[in-house]
Amino acid sequence: MSASVFLIALGAPFLWALVNHTDKYLINRFFSGRANGGVGGLMIFSTFFSVLLLPFIFWMDRNVFDISLSGASLLVLAGFINALSILLYLYALNEDETTRVVPFMQLIPVFSFTFGYYLLGETITQSQLFGGFIIILGSSFLAIGGIQKDQKLYFKTKVVLLMVLHSIGFGLYGTLFKFVSLKEGFWSGAFWEAIGLVLAGCLLFSISSYRRDFLKIIRINSRIVIGVNLLSELLTIIGNWLTSFASLMTKIALVSLVAGFQPVFVLIFGILTTIFFPDIVKEDISKRDLFQKVSAIFIIIIGTTLLY
Repeated sequence: MSASVFLIALGAPFLWALVNHTDKYLINRFFSGRANGGVGGLMIFSTFFSVLLLPFIFWMDRNVFDISLSGASLLVLAGFINALSILLYLYALNEDETTRVVPFMQLIPVFSFTFGYYLLGETITQSQLFGGFIIILGSSFLAIGGIQKDQKLYFKTKVVLLMVLHSIGFGLYGTLFKFVSLKEGFWSGAFWEAIGLVLAGCLLFSISSYRRDFLKIIRINSRIVIGVNLLSELLTIIGNWLTSFASLMTKIALVSLVAGFQPVFVLIFGILTTIFFPDIVKEDISKRDLFQKVSAIFIIIIGTTLLY
């Protein structure tokens, strides 16, 4: 991977780390009283935001409709899978701190390697397999709760399950995007994936509880919620495009590995905002908790290095 491609790919985890804390802020600030944390409404908003991107993509490439039916179908499917993966992540974020949820995203390269091997013919070495095992080990350490003094240890099964499914889905989404976009072009891929996101949003809107959450976003503090959501979605889309663009210039697994820096950015942002802006983000930064988080992220980074 060249330095320029690395910097392009690195921009994505930096932006996503900002989005992670923004998502948590929205859930805690405006939907803490809801059983599901309002994730349905946030997800619908995210998918509908893609409508605004379609004219821009078409302006960038007027040939987005010159695509095979099978290619368009796979990209729409990728959009659906992407939406489902994000929904699972939001449910996990509603269950735990951002600095504990996001590191599980480093399981994505493990599944990206698997899908890349079977669908794209990319190779896997023994050191990469060992690196995947190290990442799983670090993630498992982070899933242990109750580390504070006089507390009983327990394993956060629900969060782990949600994030494992998220990682599988996101790995498959990225692989499908590259599989089609290598032939059809980046902007065609982005256009039809956005179509899939919009259709997924329409499906989610048909679910009454999700629809109520979405309408609540419009009613209460609409300027703040919609403004923060717009910024969050813009950063997410830019991050996604940076990753997708970089994946066309190198192996998809290598691009996914650069996302290994995302937990580091999340931890740094979490510490800084907890100290200086506790009303916006408040994480547990006690010595025991911080030691566990830093240790787990360090282990995950070692695994990521082996994968690279």
